[in-house]
Amino acid sequence: MRRRTLLGAIAGATAATAGCAQLSETVDEAAEGTKIENFGVDHPWGGEPIVLGVAYDEDVDRRENFTELIEASAAFWEEHAEQYAGYDVEYALDFDAADPDVRVTLVDEISTCERSEDGYMVVGCAPLITGDAPDTASVQIKTGYSDDLTQTTITHELGHTLGLGHDDDPQEIMSDDPADRIPNYETRRAIHEAYLAGRRSFNEGAERWQAANDAIDERNWATASDEFTSAADQYDAAVSSFGEAASESDDIDADGAVDICADAEAKAAHFRSAAEAWSEAAAARDDGDYDRYEERSKAAREQFEAADSHSIGDGESDTLAVELGLQ
Repeated sequence: MRRRTLLGAIAGATAATAGCAQLSETVDEAAEGTKIENFGVDHPWGGEPIVLGVAYDEDVDRRENFTELIEASAAFWEEHAEQYAGYDVEYALDFDAADPDVRVTLVDEISTCERSEDGYMVVGCAPLITGDAPDTASVQIKTGYSDDLTQTTITHELGHTLGLGHDDDPQEIMSDDPADRIPNYETRRAIHEAYLAGRRSFNEGAERWQAANDAIDERNWATASDEFTSAADQYDAAVSSFGEAASESDDIDADGAVDICADAEAKAAHFRSAAEAWSEAAAARDDGDYDRYEERSKAAREQFEAADSHSIGDGESDTLAVELGLQ
C-alpha cells in the first residue's frame, strides 16, 4: 500500500482529552490554520521562555541525537517566530524538567491525531494552541524516520504550539502535504514506485525460475527452456525499472538511493543473463546437444554466482524511502 507521511495537530489544548469523534473534527479544524495574531495581541506564552522537556515511550529506544534535533527546531522558531507567528519566542532547554511548558516525546505510535485516510501515516502530533497555554503541551514524534524528516516533524509540531496551522507559512514546514515539505516530492515518489515495480518483476522472475526448475526435475527440458525465457523477460523488466530509479535518483543527487537502485539493477541483470543461459542449456539438452548444454550451464552458474555480490533485501524498500527523504 502506498504510504504518505502526515503531520497532525489538535485544534486546541483541551482536544487531547476529547473523544474520537471530537478529535476527528478538531484535526480537520487544525488543517485550516491561522496565525495566533488573529486571536488577540497576547500570545499563549506571555513573553516568558518556553521550557522544553523530552521524554521517551517505554518501548522506544532512545535516539542519540533526538535532543539535538529538538534544539535545532527550537533555534528555527527563535529566529523565525516573529516573522511567521507574529511574536518572538525564547526556549529554555531543560530536557529533565518534571513540568515543562512543552514536552516532546518520542513514541512508537501516535496516540492522538489519528486519521482514517488511506495511504497516510501520522508521524507527529501537537495541540494547536490559540488561547491560553496548557500547563504542559504534549508533542508526540513517531520514531523510525530519518533525521531530516524527524527534525521537520518536530519543527512542524512546535509551530502548532505557537498557533500556526497547516495553511500558514512557512509551507515547507507547516503544510500537512508532503509535496510542500519535500523538494522534488513527486520525483522521489516516482523513484520509489519504480523500485517497487522492479521488485515485483524480480519476484515474478523468481517464480518462473522455480517453475523451470520443477520442469527440469521432471526432465521436461522444453518446458524448462520456455520458463527460463519467461524468467529472463521478467528480470529484464526489473532491470529497466531499477535502472530508471537509479537514473532519476542521480538527477536529484540522491546518492544513497542511486547505490540501492544500481545494486538492484546489477543483481537483476545477472539473473537475466543466468536465466537466458539456462534457457539455452535446457533447449540444448532437449536437442541432445550435451556439449552446448554443459557450456551454457557453466555460463548460467557464473552469472548466478556473480549476482551474490549484489542485493535486493527485504528491507531495502524502507531504506530507499529514507534515502529519498520520504520517511
